[in-house]
Amino acid sequence: MSKPSLGVSAARGAALTLVTQIARLAVQFVSLIVLARLLVPEDFGLVAMVLAVVGVAEIIREFGLSAAAMQAPELSRSQQTNLFWINLSLGLVCAVVAIGVSPLIARLYGDDRLVAVTQVLAIVFLLGGANAQFRASLSRDLKFSALTLSELGASIAGVVVALILAMLGFGYGALVGQQIVTAAVLLVLNFVQSNFRPGLPKRLVGTRKLLGFGSSVAGTQAISYIGRNADNFMIGLVWGPVSLGLYSRAFQFLMLPINQINVPMTRIALPVLSKIQGERDRFQSYIQKAQLVSAYVTTSIFAVAAGLADPLLTLLLGSEWVGIAPIFAVLAIGGVFRALNQVSYWIFLSRGFAGAQLRYSALATPVLIAAMAAGLPWGPVGVAAGHSIGYFFYWLFGLQRACKVADVERKPLFALARRSTCIVSIPSGLICFGITQVIANSMLQIGVSLICVGLYNIVVLFVCSSVRNDAEVIFGFVRKAIKR
Repeated sequence: MSKPSLGVSAARGAALTLVTQIARLAVQFVSLIVLARLLVPEDFGLVAMVLAVVGVAEIIREFGLSAAAMQAPELSRSQQTNLFWINLSLGLVCAVVAIGVSPLIARLYGDDRLVAVTQVLAIVFLLGGANAQFRASLSRDLKFSALTLSELGASIAGVVVALILAMLGFGYGALVGQQIVTAAVLLVLNFVQSNFRPGLPKRLVGTRKLLGFGSSVAGTQAISYIGRNADNFMIGLVWGPVSLGLYSRAFQFLMLPINQINVPMTRIALPVLSKIQGERDRFQSYIQKAQLVSAYVTTSIFAVAAGLADPLLTLLLGSEWVGIAPIFAVLAIGGVFRALNQVSYWIFLSRGFAGAQLRYSALATPVLIAAMAAGLPWGPVGVAAGHSIGYFFYWLFGLQRACKVADVERKPLFALARRSTCIVSIPSGLICFGITQVIANSMLQIGVSLICVGLYNIVVLFVCSSVRNDAEVIFGFVRKAIKR
């Protein structure tokens, strides 16, 4: 039997990833709802306080070496072995440092409970360091089914443990337990399914170049992490754990589509695009097709969710979470541009321009943080507004820079983004919001809105030829994915 082409492998990988991620999305969505009813906003706020500070250790222990392993045209077993030991060592160092600084974190926020939370969460850094190269090996070998099944299994295990602990009255300890169990199960499943088995480290095998690439990726991720978590840190410091609990829960709902669609798609796009990085026309074609998912699927989810924020979250979370709907609605608007921004990341890394991405992030992230800080006097909603405005400009200038550096035509990518947001996503969100203003019942608001959005999009397919052409590309991609 002949080996499938790169395009077929990518299509099948993307299809399987999306199907599995839908299942994972359902698991996490249900867990968010149930845990929100078993716990209180303060529990989520306490864990978010710690993660906002020590979560940067996840980037340090990774050090961009997974991306380096996936992007490298050639990678020997000795090189990957060295990367494994580096990741494991960095994970151990991060765990020790986190334990050491736990009293300082508690003092920063004025809450002694954060000492134990930080010390227990330090275990995650060691588990993540051990897992990095097994995950990279599966991605490099295009074993997307193994990766998605590992993540689904780990998510289910983590959710089950969290629910049990929450029902037993462990409070915020349930969220800590979820983090540890998820990381541990993910490590075991990736190890079992990967062909990579590390040996002893070796010298003079060409690891230095990989470290150079990884350090640029790590620098970019560290800067981006600061930008992504500055809002949590500022709200926790100024407004306290209850306000942060509301904001962080709204933010988790925001990140569900990104984590379950765009992040797994990155694991497919990066190795596939890296293999054709020297073929300009083919690369252009692939990056435009890859953008379709974020341009239509993810952005439409955010737009509809923003329009239905009030009835949706009222039904799902209950009365204890009053005040979360406006925060989520404003965040979801920025989610449209967070989803689109993934394409810039793919271009930078797959073409080997990690350094250029680092320089852009170093310039753009302070502007993003300043936008969120400007909204701080108005509480979580003000910070959410700064987040959304900041990410619009972050995406706009980021895509321009990526295309210029990597010699990629930007006009087709911007045209697709305008087409999907202005013709499909934004009108869908406005339809939903308008219906919530004329119908009182929450269930009717949601049901009627989804029907109207569906009808609107059917009309758009018939009337707008450019959207219809995009839909045909997506359907062709699906046919290729299921073709045997």
